[in-house]
Amino acid sequence: MPQTNPISPIVCILLATLILCTAAFLRFYDLEDRPLHFDEATGARIVGYALAGDQQPFDPQHFHGPLLSVIAAPLAELLGQNNWRDLTIYPLRSVTAIAGFLTVAICLFFPSRWSFTLAAAALISTSPLLVYYSRMYIHEPLFIFTGILSLLAIAKYCEKQKMLWAVLGGIAIGLMAATRETVIIALFSWTAAGLIMWLQVSRTRKLSELINSIRRHQWRIGLAGITCMATIFIFYSQFGRHPSGFIDFFRTFFVYETTPGHDKPWDYYLSLLVVPQRSMGVLWTEAAVLILAVSGYFLSPKGLPRQACRFIFTSGIILFLVFSLISYKTPWLICLAWLHICIAGAFGLSGIAHFIPNRSVPLTVILISFIIGWQGLQAYRAAFDWPNDNRNPYSYVPTSPDVVRMTRWLKELSKTYPQINEQTHVVLGQAYWPLPWYLKDLGQTGYYTSVKDIADLPGTPLIFTTGKIPPEAESSHQWLPRGLRHEVTLWLGVRKDIWQTYQSDE
Repeated sequence: MPQTNPISPIVCILLATLILCTAAFLRFYDLEDRPLHFDEATGARIVGYALAGDQQPFDPQHFHGPLLSVIAAPLAELLGQNNWRDLTIYPLRSVTAIAGFLTVAICLFFPSRWSFTLAAAALISTSPLLVYYSRMYIHEPLFIFTGILSLLAIAKYCEKQKMLWAVLGGIAIGLMAATRETVIIALFSWTAAGLIMWLQVSRTRKLSELINSIRRHQWRIGLAGITCMATIFIFYSQFGRHPSGFIDFFRTFFVYETTPGHDKPWDYYLSLLVVPQRSMGVLWTEAAVLILAVSGYFLSPKGLPRQACRFIFTSGIILFLVFSLISYKTPWLICLAWLHICIAGAFGLSGIAHFIPNRSVPLTVILISFIIGWQGLQAYRAAFDWPNDNRNPYSYVPTSPDVVRMTRWLKELSKTYPQINEQTHVVLGQAYWPLPWYLKDLGQTGYYTSVKDIADLPGTPLIFTTGKIPPEAESSHQWLPRGLRHEVTLWLGVRKDIWQTYQSDE
């Protein structure tokens, strides 16, 4: 792409600094404030095993790639958190916050005009969707970071066609695979978009022409494939300790089991991101980015910029459609597709700036400032004002603050009544996460699916259940309703002798 730079270097540096500072603030500030989500807690438990030197082999049926925990465990140790009980929220969410910040920073290295790179960084920096989930210990922030690394390597290879960028591209795609199995959807979208682009620029549209084009790059493509497979092997085999993990990575495409209760209509992501919705008196929508992306498809300067924009936009739309057609949906699954739309939107901003007359520059600056400001305001509200409120469209099945308050109360109670920690507590049922995270400082806890497996349920100090109160302990415990997750009630049973002593002390 051409390296023309209509903005002065000083202004570029100042704008880049402002964008990076905004990205850092929105992703790192007050990271521990929101209660730990269901998925965050299950991921944290994997880190706990790793800290104990008992890293679990990859489970192709239930879990995603190992890269997230491979990064989180050393960071926790660096902060002096060497076991499950010492582990805190900060090192976990710091991993994804760093990934989100680096995703913004990487935009500044794309081979294009400063107007594009700054616009891409600004749109990604302030996207409410990408900001909100960068503050959550889940795989998606790391997945979109490795995704944008892959796109950067592809862009650099298209510019210079050097072996180095082919190898780095293979490593980046391998890291995507080491993060999530949905890498296969990304590869499909990029391949399909590439074929569509070839059909648009090819004169003959003959298959032999395409094959000859690929043959000119076959050695570099082959080497990229080898480095990709090597990267996948390193992480899924736990650096060679469990070689079967490499095979399990490919098995996951056939045996992975999704959690029930997340089936949604095809237009769920469209409604989430594009269709304006009013909640809490606030209008939520990121439709302006999609409008800019469509504008970029037509307004980008001819040549490589237009081809790049159309490739990014087309692959983003394909990703969006594939995830929309899959019935299993959670809002963070669409993050990679929206990253593409944000990049295409930056082409749109750059294209608008390229075509407008000089006298309209102030109007364009106002328009851009409004779009970025509108996004930033939504991101701020989602991250800080209502991070755990179900009326926030990005807050998905949030953990109730009741869990945090209950845990604090139980810790204080155990100081006054140490007998609480002298026996094993009981958690009944299966849908109890993130409860294990909040109970890890309260002595021993046993997890059971049936009361038949418990020797002395009436004598248990504390009982937790998300189902019905067990008849065997109905009269032996004082039962208190608490919230666990959105529309999920947790019953806490406190043995009556402890409860009565507590009440008399009050």
